Amino acid sequence: MNIKKIVFFPLYLVKKWRINKQRHFFETERIELLHRFADALNEAGIVFWLEFGTLLGYYREHGFIAHDCDIDTGTYLNNRDIVYKSLTDAGFELVREYHVVDDGGIEECYQYKHTTIDVFYFRKDGNVLFCNSFVPMKHMFLPFYRNVKCPFQVKRIEVPDTGYQKAVFQGCQVYVPSDCDKYLIAHYGPSFMVPNPDYNWKKDSTNIKLYPFEEKPGFGILKSLYF
Repeated sequence: MNIKKIVFFPLYLVKKWRINKQRHFFETERIELLHRFADALNEAGIVFWLEFGTLLGYYREHGFIAHDCDIDTGTYLNNRDIVYKSLTDAGFELVREYHVVDDGGIEECYQYKHTTIDVFYFRKDGNVLFCNSFVPMKHMFLPFYRNVKCPFQVKRIEVPDTGYQKAVFQGCQVYVPSDCDKYLIAHYGPSFMVPNPDYNWKKDSTNIKLYPFEEKPGFGILKSLYF
């Protein structure tokens, strides 16, 4: 009897079910989520911008990318406290957070209704900006255990410091990089305008450094159950 099949097949089904549910809620709630998020941060005077797949959708698709099931945004690290207060006052719940140990790097995930929005916090280093993202350790069957610090590997993601300008996306006032071409090339390479269903950041990205856990440890905390 193959024990691995007994253990992992049900987990695969759970993951597939969650992704399908996330996409369903995302399609019905994403516009309201984006507007509520943008209204809260614009009212607080926070510069935030579309990031990663959401920025790619804005620039290439003039909408959301078909397979996305959340929204990616960026802002400066020194805005973190105001972002938290503004979003929680607006009815968002902080459901996940990640930290780089002894470094100050943060990533957060907020939920409104059933849909989530990721906030990546950027810092300046010379002529580039960088944020941190986090990868579950290989031995973890599930990425989180509620209210318990779980170990994660840390990614450093660099982007050119082009500045940010106002834009309209889905009828909502947001910010985007002043040079979207340069910015998206950093993330996805020079052929980013051609959809690539086989995109793999480990192979295709040149602006990401994945640290060994022993060199730069990180941890994540599941604050609340969510879809």
